[in-house]
Amino acid sequence: MPGDRFDRAVVAVVDIESFTTHRPGDQGALVELFIEMLNAGIDALTGLTIDAWSTGDGAIVSLGRVDPIDDETVSRFLDFVVDLIAGLLRAGVVVRTAINYSERDRIVTVPSGSSLRGDFVQPAVLYSTCSY
Repeated sequence: MPGDRFDRAVVAVVDIESFTTHRPGDQGALVELFIEMLNAGIDALTGLTIDAWSTGDGAIVSLGRVDPIDDETVSRFLDFVVDLIAGLLRAGVVVRTAINYSERDRIVTVPSGSSLRGDFVQPAVLYSTCSY
């Protein structure tokens, strides 16, 4: 039903496939293109609070951690993911992708002194993955 609220976050993981098989210079160009396209897609999601974490050769992107989500925002988020994948494929970048609903409490604070960087890590239990 329109307006239904989900008590979850929606999470997408996008990863450049076979990244390490590319030459170092090509790896940098792939990541640069990936980040450029990811940022453009996130910028187009006006009015939504999106969280994004780099995985080096990909990203974890979520919606719903800060603001409640409903069917319209989930649809916009899924369109963003599909558009991102399609754009990357048109640019010759093959990616692996997973989309999942995740409980909001899956956000954990990285302890001080950890070798991990960033304020939060979102461990996502992935139920389905696709390679494109």
